[in-house]
Formats: sequence, C-alpha cells, structure tokens
Amino acid sequence: DKSYRAYQAKLASINLDGDISDWSGVPSIKLDNMRRASKLWKKGITPTKDDFSAEYKTAGKDNNLYVAVIVRDSTILTGKGGAVDNDSKCDSVEFIFDTLCDASDDSSTIGLNSNDWHYRIWKSKDGTIKVYRQFVPDAQLTLGILGAKQHTLANDVDAVFKKIDGGYVFEICFKGTSMLPFKPTQNASLGFGVIVNDFDDS
Repeated sequence: DKSYRAYQAKLASINLDGDISDWSGVPSIKLDNMRRASKLWKKGITPTKDDFSAEYKTAGKDNNLYVAVIVRDSTILTGKGGAVDNDSKCDSVEFIFDTLCDASDDSSTIGLNSNDWHYRIWKSKDGTIKVYRQFVPDAQLTLGILGAKQHTLANDVDAVFKKIDGGYVFEICFKGTSMLPFKPTQNASLGFGVIVNDFDDS
C-alpha cells in the first residue's frame, strides 16, 4: 500500500505524565491496518478490536513533536530485561520518520533510506522506558561525528507509559535532534509511520 495521508500536528501544551486529558482538543488517528502474527495466521485466528486496537495523536510545541499512542490490549507484556534483543520482545510502539518526505520519489525503493529514523519504544522489566534507535540517518545529515548512532538508546526522546482501563498509553516527546535533518517549523512536512506491536500472540 503506497497511499499517503496528510495530518497536521496541532500546537498544544502537553505534559508527559500518562494523563491524556491535555490531548482533548487534538484529533486522533486510528491504526486500522492490522497484520496477524504467523502463529495466528496458521491457526486461522483473526483478532478483534476488543482484543487489540490503537490510535494516536500528534502535537507540536517549541521545536518538539509530541505523540500519544492509546492502545486497547487485553494482555499487556513488558520487557524481560537484559540485552535489547531479549528485552524488546514485548508490547511496543515503533516510529519511522522520513525526514525529507522522499519515500515515494522512487517506486522501486522499499525500506528505509539515508534520511530516515526508526525508533522502537517499550517498557522494561524494571519500569524504565527504553527508546531504541533501530535506524538513523547518515551522520552528515544530522550532527556529524556527534550524531546519533544506530542500535543505541536515545537520550533526546522522552517517553512515559501508563496502564489504563483496558490497555495502556505511551506519551512521547521527540526533541529537535531526534528528527534531524527535519526541523519542526511552521508548515514543515515529515513522513511519519506508526507501528504498534502486540507481542502476546506473536
């Protein structure tokens, strides 16, 4: 599916506390493209929205991008601790930023390119929120030798997790350096993808 939709990140004052009441004036975007895990596929099981569903909201202020992801999930799994490969095998959210909005320029290209970010975020066993850089842009597009490195934990993204009735919420603040070379100025455009992983049936 190579279709695209455009949404505006509203200006809003957001507190990262897991309370989404300050998002009340921000419209939500439903994630309705569900892909079943191979185990469910083989058993012919299709999860319903009562089992799992998600939506997100975006807002901007002071060169920061704020995202709230609201998930309905009957079973919540957090990380097991230890190395990232093991710890990240749990319920999580992923964000992909196409900083130059050029993903559709070449129809033969599939996947990430040199100006993209890919983040994975989850709650670990000890209660900490891990923000992992799975893919980063070319260093020349960010901060050079001081730029973010692939397969590292991000220190310029803040995130909180909170259980709610029937699921959970992630609130995330992506600071300016976490989106370079994109600069969150008025009327700027950012390619934006969201994936929510429900790991209990994977």
